[in-house]
Formats: sequence, structure tokens, C-alpha cells
Amino acid sequence: MKFRFIPLVLSVAFFYSCRTTQLVKSHSSTRPDLKSEFVIVSNDTSMIIPVGVYPDQKDIEKFVVRKQPSIQRIDSLIFTELINKGHTARIVGKKTEFEQGANYVTYQDYWAWDFKKYMHVLKIFFYSPESGEKILEVVSQGNKMGMHDYPNPRKQVPVLIEKALKAD
Repeated sequence: MKFRFIPLVLSVAFFYSCRTTQLVKSHSSTRPDLKSEFVIVSNDTSMIIPVGVYPDQKDIEKFVVRKQPSIQRIDSLIFTELINKGHTARIVGKKTEFEQGANYVTYQDYWAWDFKKYMHVLKIFFYSPESGEKILEVVSQGNKMGMHDYPNPRKQVPVLIEKALKAD
């Protein structure tokens, strides 16, 4: 009986330790105006971190070794998720000027390699419709111990958008 218990405990510990976590970081008491349009600013650059390094999302900028053209169209995933939730949204280029009254959304993705490319961190930022200041950040963080579930934008964006829209 003891020997059957050990593989179960190890399996649970392994799968739990592989999980990707999602965080909500508030920068203000203001929240996105759910009645206003969401303007998603397209990002054409993905950040690459070294193989075998699993930094925390707070310090990940220190570990970027290179930039490359965007690996996935995360702007389209954010757009689709907002539209599916009944919001008005559009995608604009980086050089678009801030329009007062719209919820601006930007993002940055960080990728690593471990048998295949995977997204270690994704940060989505929301800006105030009135002032244009950052008000909310949602983050998908891959496991920092090196055991992970190969997080990808298609799975993480819906969870992050849900958290952002329900943040209080």
C-alpha cells in the first residue's frame, strides 16, 4: 500500500510544479471602462531569454538576450477574446496616438526554448481611458523551477483577459 502512494504523491507534485500562474498587478484604483472601446496596440517584437533560465516576471527584462520579429499574433488573440466577451475592440499600430476615452491595451511576450519554443512570460497592460496612464497589468508566468507545461498565448490570453476584466 505504501508503494502505490509514493507515485501518486510524485505525480501530483510534478503536475502542480509545472503549472503556469496568472497574476493581476494593479497600478491604480481605476479599472478599464467596460463600455468604452479597447484599442490593442500591435507589438512586432518578441523577447528571447536564454535556454535553462527561468526568471520571475518582475526581473525578466534583465535576462533578454535578443529581440526577434513577433512569434505569434497576440494582438489578434486579445482582440478575439474581447470581441467574444461582447466588447468593441480594434488593433492599431505602435505609432498610433492616444485617443482619450478608449481603453488602450499593450503587451509583451518573452520566449525560451526547452525541446521546443514556449512563452515563459506574457504581460498585458491596460491604460486609463482618461489619462493614458497604466492602470492594470495581468501576467502569465511559467514555472520558475524549470518544470513547466509549455505555456502558449492561445491558452493564456483568455485567462488573462478574464482576470483583467474582473479585477477589483
